[in-house]
Formats: sequence, C-alpha cells, structure tokens
Amino acid sequence: MKYIMIFIPVLYFLKLYNCDIIYIETFDITIQKNIILTMYLLMTLLWFTATKIKKYCYKNIVSAIAHSIFIIEVFSLIFLTQTSVVLTIAFLMILGIVFIIFKKRFEKKDKFIKSYVISGAIILLVPFIYVSFIQNLRQPVYIITPDDTDLKASVFATKDEIVSEYTNDLQKLLEWENLNTLEKLELMEIVLNVETSYLGIKPIQVVLTGTQNDIYGMYYKGSRTIVLSHEATKSYEQCIKTLTHECFHAYQTQIMENLDFTNEDVSGCRYFAEAYSWWLNDKNYINDVDKYEEYVSQSIEKSAEKYSEEQIEFYKKILDQ
Repeated sequence: MKYIMIFIPVLYFLKLYNCDIIYIETFDITIQKNIILTMYLLMTLLWFTATKIKKYCYKNIVSAIAHSIFIIEVFSLIFLTQTSVVLTIAFLMILGIVFIIFKKRFEKKDKFIKSYVISGAIILLVPFIYVSFIQNLRQPVYIITPDDTDLKASVFATKDEIVSEYTNDLQKLLEWENLNTLEKLELMEIVLNVETSYLGIKPIQVVLTGTQNDIYGMYYKGSRTIVLSHEATKSYEQCIKTLTHECFHAYQTQIMENLDFTNEDVSGCRYFAEAYSWWLNDKNYINDVDKYEEYVSQSIEKSAEKYSEEQIEFYKKILDQ
C-alpha cells in the first residue's frame, strides 16, 4: 500500500512540471519553475522520510491516502498566494488552531497525528482543487482589450498630438513602484492606445501573466495578442520598452500582410526596402531566444528594438514636461 500512496505525489510532480513561474504580487516575489520543483521534492522527501508520522498514518487506507494528499495540499498553498496572501495565511492559521486543539484532545500520539493529518487533508481540499484544477497552477491572467472605438489618429498626426490627451495620466508612471497591478494596467492601456493610434494598426489585446526563460514579452500575430510577463512590469521603462517593441511587431505584420513583395515594383522600390527585409526575414525567422546573437541580429528584431529604444526616450521627455 505504501508504494501506491507514494505514487500520488509523483503524479502531482508531473503536473507541477508544466506549471509557470509563481508571482506573488503582494511581496513582488517571482519564484522560477526550477525552484518550485526543487522545493516540492525536498518537502515531499522530508515528509515521507518522517518515519513515525508515516507509521501512524499507514495503519488504514483512509489515513494513508490523507498522508499522501496532505503534503501536496500544503505545498499547493504557495500557488494560492498569487490570488490571495490573506486567504493563504487564513488556511495556515486554521491548520495551526486544529493542531493545538487536537494536541490537547488526544493523549495518544498515534491518534493525534492520524486525526490531524486526516482533518488537515479535508480542510485544504477546497483550496487544493481550486489552485490545481480550476486555476491549473497558473497565475491570474490580466487582460487589456481596447475598444474598437478608441482614438484612431490621422496618419498625419504627430505623436505629440496623439499623446497630448493622456499627458496628465502618464505622469503616474513616475509612481510606478507604488502602483498595484490594476493601476499599472490602466497606464499600459494608455500606452497601447497611443502606439496603435500612432502606428495606424488595429487594436491589440494584451495579456499579463507568467512567462519563463527571461522572456519579457511576445507577440502572437494569429490572435493579435501581446503576452507580457510580470518581469516586464518591474519598472515603467522596461514595461514601455517591451510594450512598444511588441506593438512594432504588430505594425510589421500588418505591413507584411498588406504589401505584395512578390511584385518587383514593390520589392525593388527603395522606399519599401526595410519592410522587404522584414518579409524576407519572416520566411526564416529564428524564434529560439537561446540563440541570442542570431535572434537579435534579425531584421525584424533590430527594427523593433530600435523603435522601442526611441519610444522610451519619447515617454521620458513627456514625463519631464
């Protein structure tokens, strides 16, 4: 029976293997996937090598199952902190109170441990199901979906003219470190509106969630969606730089999809030379960031990076006014 019970934590490890990073907004802490897996392995190893606890719990099938599930449920509370630190602390306090009550109530150690583990497993069942199967071990996802009726500037409008409507609101960027996620999202939406209006592109959806491998952002042209990591929002400079970089990718995609570069009158025209280089690059685009030098040297990436660097300077000038 003990081998069957060990199989439960192994199955949960496989589920953890597909999880994202953990981002605890309250403390602005990011826990990477490899740390999560290491913490889980150490925690379960210590739990299953605690001979007396296992001995007491493995006397019947109910307490044996509770023993295997309890440690998983306790560990899963770390994922609950992404939604509510207060709720996580509340569940830990309940476990502490039950521990004290059972300690006084049961004189025999084996009955105390067995009863506590079973009760603990029952108490943590709801948060465990929520974070593991409803939230699916992932962070809450924040989505910015601009309305189609948002400001659409004339192609002849300067960026200063477009941004003038938002100048006062953008001053809040200077308070970035003191803003919560929702307040940051409001500012990100303003930047998004300015960029889509200035570049003359269709509205883009932005999703703020956890990503891995030090990737700040990605643009998915099929769904016209920019995915930003919480790492990209650590400072307003990095956030604007990432957001404008990905917006420029949307701009590049719109151009490549609407210009016929198979027509030599287009591909051979110097005016479209940079756009033509994007189109050629797109045919053999390197999407592997591990090949960093090759990745950043691509025409598509170089143009987007140049644009984002220019834009962060533009927004800084706005803040200096």
